[in-house]
Amino acid sequence: MIRANRLFFLILVALLVFFAIATMGVVGFYQTQVQQPLGIPRNTLFEIKTGASSHHVMMEVLKKSKSSIHPIVGKIWLKLTFTEQTIKTGWYELNPNMSVQDAFDVFVTGKQKQFNIALVEGLTFQQWHEALTNNVHLYNDLSKKKENELNEMASNRFDAPVSSLEGVFLADTYFFEHGQAISQILERALDAMVQALSDLEQSVSLPYVLRNRYEAISLASIVEKETALSSERPRIAGVFINRLEKNMRLQTDPTVIYGLGSDFDGNLTRAHLRSATPYNTYVIKGLPPSPIAMVGREALRAVYHYEQNDFFYFVAKGQGAHAFSKTLNEHNQAVKQYQLKNRQ
Repeated sequence: MIRANRLFFLILVALLVFFAIATMGVVGFYQTQVQQPLGIPRNTLFEIKTGASSHHVMMEVLKKSKSSIHPIVGKIWLKLTFTEQTIKTGWYELNPNMSVQDAFDVFVTGKQKQFNIALVEGLTFQQWHEALTNNVHLYNDLSKKKENELNEMASNRFDAPVSSLEGVFLADTYFFEHGQAISQILERALDAMVQALSDLEQSVSLPYVLRNRYEAISLASIVEKETALSSERPRIAGVFINRLEKNMRLQTDPTVIYGLGSDFDGNLTRAHLRSATPYNTYVIKGLPPSPIAMVGREALRAVYHYEQNDFFYFVAKGQGAHAFSKTLNEHNQAVKQYQLKNRQ
């Protein structure tokens, strides 16, 4: 009887070992299968919708795959190894070198595709608004109420009454996941502007002729529109600082154009320069009531680190560059040399 029990026990152990080895072999087989590259031709966006099961997602992944994995293999692999894990909804990016297992590892972590939008310096808030609302991966929550909230937030950040959303957001490239609200992007851009100003003020004070950060942004927006040459920006900022110090009108065309809005047809006339708008710096003294464009870090830096010079005038001389003058007589000569000559 003892020998029979011992024999039975040995047979049972042998069977358990056999089944364990067999199970490991089966699992290993399916593991090998799902580790094959998907073989898709290019990086592909993949959406997991709310309520989608792991099995449904597996079938959708295999539809996009060029590998030889049979749907049954994928289903069995899920049963064998994926019972304790949960996939997360969202948008993901599949690439050709990924395997099914790689894809599901990403789905479990919830590491979604990062989209981005470039909010460019020199453009207006209206142009940014169009770019943001036309982005299919952003949720448009902008309303008059939301814009008023952002306006109030900006006023608090700059300790000054902010009259519009123009210029208060830092031009940069912003990354986001599908479905993020536009207002959240703008809040991040406002935070980025505050941080950029704080970083500058670690080494230099606000220029003495400016009352607050909001005026610094306004001046930076004018510098942004006057030149695209990085080397000229601190000098142009210095010219405007000099004019503000002497209580001279800034007399800068970009502010006039901004004030004209949709009435500007590309041709700036003498009548435009004489028109009474809050942004016509040929008529008003000091800065306009708000920035005239979105600005980037370079224009801000040019204002804080403006060139201390004796120039009060400048005129375009071609290829984006300008001629700078200390006196009105010198400026008039430069205008004849560069502007009138170019019109002939």
